[in-house]
Amino acid sequence: MAWPVYITIGNIDKSLRRKPSSGAAVLLGYLPYTKLECFSANHRSAAKHQFFHDAMELILKPLEKTGLDGVDLACADGFIRHVFPILVERPEAVENVVVFLLVRLTT
Repeated sequence: MAWPVYITIGNIDKSLRRKPSSGAAVLLGYLPYTKLECFSANHRSAAKHQFFHDAMELILKPLEKTGLDGVDLACADGFIRHVFPILVERPEAVENVVVFLLVRLTT
């Protein structure tokens, strides 16, 4: 079993963004699910926390360079802009971890 991690543009209206058929979100990867029964009850919570963060680091690692160096992006108005993605986790996503790609434009 695994939980999907999606990426989307943060300024897309939520009624469109939440509709699976809209194509507004792209599957980025999967978080493995485990009960971590190999740990004692006292250590299980900390192990789950660390497991989640280690998995997210692996999934998001390829986006790190883009966030630092920026990337050229074709915008709807036809101009090419150099943008810097900013990753934000949405805490209200209960069943899926949703990562938004917010764009900071340079002039």
